[in-house]
This record gives sequence, structure tokens and C-alpha cells, in this order.
Amino acid sequence: EVWASYIESVGKFNIPKYDIILVDGDNRTRGFCAEEAIKFMDKDSLLLIHDYTERPNLKYLEEKFDVVKIVHTLATLKRKA
Repeated sequence: EVWASYIESVGKFNIPKYDIILVDGDNRTRGFCAEEAIKFMDKDSLLLIHDYTERPNLKYLEEKFDVVKIVHTLATLKRKA
């Protein structure tokens, strides 16, 4: 409840689909932000997550996303088809 506004902020801009979404910030909410972001992604959209490789708790996202590329700690993901 406390974090709901933060997690749902991707939807507050009246943009139906994004080309690129960057998830960074509070470690407690990165996974939730990524799950919320999927609602605003199409097959070509990219999701970038900072410090992905340093957060093993985010590996579960690979059930919904394919890893396109990892550079240092930044992961680029796409929705699974």
C-alpha cells in the first residue's frame, strides 16, 4: 500500500505503450515495478533494470521476460512472446 503510488507511476503519464522503460531506485520495489511495466510494453518494448546482476531476487522476472543483453549490472529485457 505504501509503495503503490511509486510502483504504479509508469501508468500516470497516459502513454499506452513505451519504447523503453528504465527501472532503478528502491531495491524493495524493482521487481514490482517491472511487473507493472509489462502492462505498458509491446513486443518491441525494452525494459532496462539497473543493478539486475546484483539482485538475485529479480531472477524470477525471467519467467515473464527474455534477457536481451547484460552490460555490467544493467539488464535489457523484452516481454516473452
